[in-house]
Amino acid sequence: MNEVLLIYAVALLLAWPLGRYLATIYSPRPTALDRLFGPVEWVLYRAIGVDPLAPMHWKAYGKALLKLHVVLALLVLVILMQQGRLPLNPDGIAGMSWDLALHTTASFITNTNQQHY
Repeated sequence: MNEVLLIYAVALLLAWPLGRYLATIYSPRPTALDRLFGPVEWVLYRAIGVDPLAPMHWKAYGKALLKLHVVLALLVLVILMQQGRLPLNPDGIAGMSWDLALHTTASFITNTNQQHY
């Protein structure tokens, strides 16, 4: 219970400053936090092969969306299968079998939301 309250407290403390930062990012003016987050953004851009200054046409956008879905599907699959070993599991729920985790992951990725727990 204390872990959940801690997560809520951290989320509430970070919501206002990060919200203001996001609002500033989408405006054309520079911010003081660009020196902190700018290098992180560039590392992420290089890791995924994105040029943030280049325009993105529909084919590139579609490829990026498919790549994102593959990465997120693998992440969700691992989380569901390793759920019993992860922190913040107060009920002690065991991880799913690979076939149930795959079915649930496919359900989430395709937005059909059909789960069999």
